[in-house]
Amino acid sequence: MKDLEAPVFYLNYSVDPYSYPRRDVIGHLVKQLHGVEYTITQPRDLFNAWSDIVMRLVSGKHGTTVAVD
Repeated sequence: MKDLEAPVFYLNYSVDPYSYPRRDVIGHLVKQLHGVEYTITQPRDLFNAWSDIVMRLVSGKHGTTVAVD
């Protein structure tokens, strides 16, 4: 599958990620697009994922450069 020119992020909410450890269809697609998947189980996970996403967008770590005014 062709890489996109924009980064791909998937925030997957799961109350108990160990009860279903396999990727879902969207997770497989994100992997094929060389995206990043985050599993969210509690508010701290969402904060950490969002911080990482912002860092990746600002630093251009996905093949794109984002201008910040």
